[in-house]
Amino acid sequence: HYPLNFVTPGTMLPGALMLDFTMYLTRNWLVTALVGGILEKYIAQPFSTLKVKEVVLYNAMTLQHLV
Repeated sequence: HYPLNFVTPGTMLPGALMLDFTMYLTRNWLVTALVGGILEKYIAQPFSTLKVKEVVLYNAMTLQHLV
C-alpha cells in the first residue's frame, strides 16, 4: 500500500477545493455546508474511490508477478 501522506492529498484536495469555491461564490457558511457537502459527496468521493481501486488493482497485479 502507498503511505497515507501520498494518498491523502489526492483524495482530500478535490473536496476542499469545491468547498472553498462554494464559499467564494456564496459567502455564506450555511449554504457552503449544504451545497459543498452535496458536491463533495457526489463529485469528489467517486474520484477518491477510483484512486483506491487503482491502487488495489496495481498491488494485485504486482503480487501476481511475484507468485
